[in-house]
Amino acid sequence: MGRFSYLFPVVNERLIGQIIKNEEEFIKDLNRDQMYKEGIMNVDTEKKEGYAESTIRAKKRKAKYRRTDHITLRWMGDFYDSLRVLIFDKWFTINADSTIWARFLEPQERFTKALGLTEDSKEKLRERIRDRIIIWLRTRR
Repeated sequence: MGRFSYLFPVVNERLIGQIIKNEEEFIKDLNRDQMYKEGIMNVDTEKKEGYAESTIRAKKRKAKYRRTDHITLRWMGDFYDSLRVLIFDKWFTINADSTIWARFLEPQERFTKALGLTEDSKEKLRERIRDRIIIWLRTRR
């Protein structure tokens, strides 16, 4: 995903880690929106991909989430529900603890960078946590 210093380079990493923990659901929602609403399967290139015609037919018949104008990686919702934010000392990453991810999606090269935040999503996260950091900086004096 990235180091905390990319979010706010001058702020205490421990503080950012605590804030990230409080914003886990928001972070997962950012990643889910990237995939479902925007069709981004690679956070580095932000390239959209389409489904094969056979997949479109199957998805329209069987899937709970039937959007087919771009790949969403969302059929029944299990994979999206399994997203997790893993927080380390100086960085965090998004992972999925779903057998769908481990067995079928992650091994496919085109999906290996589907989990993570685009630059736009990182900016949304920065904006969301900025006020908390400003309050912390003001109280440090």
